[in-house]
Amino acid sequence: MNSDNNKHDFDKLKRWHESLLDVGHIKFNYCAVFIVREFDKVAQNIFRGYRESFESNGATFANLVIFGQHGFSETAGAILRTFDLESVSLPSYVVIDISNPAEAYQVALPSGDYEQSELVCLAGQVLSVIEGSVNSGRSCDGLGDISEVRRLEIGISSFPRAIWDIIASLSI
Repeated sequence: MNSDNNKHDFDKLKRWHESLLDVGHIKFNYCAVFIVREFDKVAQNIFRGYRESFESNGATFANLVIFGQHGFSETAGAILRTFDLESVSLPSYVVIDISNPAEAYQVALPSGDYEQSELVCLAGQVLSVIEGSVNSGRSCDGLGDISEVRRLEIGISSFPRAIWDIIASLSI
């Protein structure tokens, strides 16, 4: 693995952890964590669409983060292990309710620069549910109703603590 990719993602992980601790700046309870590879251009564009939407809804860095876009890193691998996603095909992302991190929702993304319209539409559906929940103040329970979205029991009791544990486990 390229040490620059590792350093970039590790620094981003530390910044993300700091932003998760600053709960006064978190505008809504949801976080989307994208894990991609550098050649996953469509997935990276979907992330940019999420960023635009999240920012327009007052989200901070704590709510949306991407790893691997400059090359897969040890940090990205550790995140996959923490969320029990090691068997998931990349690219992918998870949506987590920060106030209830024991479960998450995993969503597949298009690989490479191939549009894969069904996965692009799926990402749009998930974003619509998130936007609806943010605007109504309700939870994202509707994600479990989308057949292509996989509900995960990840057993995390404290989201910032789980991210800190990742930081502590890596020697970058």
